[in-house]
Amino acid sequence: MTIDAYKILYDSSVTFGVRKQLQAEQGMAELEEKIGSLEIAKKELENQVMEGRNKVEVIEKRANERRALEEKKRREELDFLRYQGQHLDSFQRQLGGGK
Repeated sequence: MTIDAYKILYDSSVTFGVRKQLQAEQGMAELEEKIGSLEIAKKELENQVMEGRNKVEVIEKRANERRALEEKKRREELDFLRYQGQHLDSFQRQLGGGK
């Protein structure tokens, strides 16, 4: 009777072990699929990051070029206004001196 009980216990434990092994194998396939899809999503996000960084670099470069151009225009305008002011001063002295 004890040996029969052990046989029944052994058979049920083998069945239980086989069932758990099958469940684990099925879970592994699902996890591998999930890993694959997550890797694809990761690559897409990395590409988006690279595109964003490239856009930022282009925008910064354009902004720096625009800023340099505006600064150059202001310097040229200031130089012109100084030149004009000097000539107006000399003209005014000539007019004042001629009276």
